[in-house]
Amino acid sequence: EGLAGIIPRDYDADIDFPYAVAFVEDAEGGTLLTASYLHHRIRATNLRTGLTDTFAGRKFQRGHAGDGGPADAALLDTPTGLVVDAETRIVYIAESDGGRVRAVDLGSR
Repeated sequence: EGLAGIIPRDYDADIDFPYAVAFVEDAEGGTLLTASYLHHRIRATNLRTGLTDTFAGRKFQRGHAGDGGPADAALLDTPTGLVVDAETRIVYIAESDGGRVRAVDLGSR
């Protein structure tokens, strides 16, 4: 068996131009974060269930708003990089057009 059709299993995953991925280890078997470049958001795929939802950003809405609030209500500007600091449980999101690095605390989700 190959990876095709395994990640994501959710046909509604809606990941467009996946630019970067990062793994978040958790008690449920882990989450794969994918930077959806043209949708201006980060998608989270539960590796146990295969279901995908929005981790950060809003589809087709680019910008720089939302710092300090819920990550899935924030605006991102073409995310192209992801890094997870396993010790601090912070996800760093690099925005290519925005020229910024955003941070999401996994403990706040």
